[in-house]
Amino acid sequence: MKSLLIIFFLIFSIRHSYAATDTEFCKTVAQQAEAIMAMRQSDVEKKVLYEKIKYKGPEVAIILEAIIIDAYETPKLKSLNAQKQAMHEFSNQWFLRCLKA
Repeated sequence: MKSLLIIFFLIFSIRHSYAATDTEFCKTVAQQAEAIMAMRQSDVEKKVLYEKIKYKGPEVAIILEAIIIDAYETPKLKSLNAQKQAMHEFSNQWFLRCLKA
């Protein structure tokens, strides 16, 4: 719970510092979440994703790390339709989390 509060604080801080609008920033977070879940469902190793985020700014990397952890706590699904549904739902969840932050 403490880590989620930190993530929400970071989202709030970044969103108000860099984004043209809250909605646009949260759309970007949702797109990243969907891409990360797609990689998770495609069996991309977690360490590959961590390698990619290390070049981002520290605030962004922390948010992406939280998304990665959340995605990899979700089981890999077998059917393509189930995977697409999981990606869509995951993206929506992160969009809402961002808007509420």
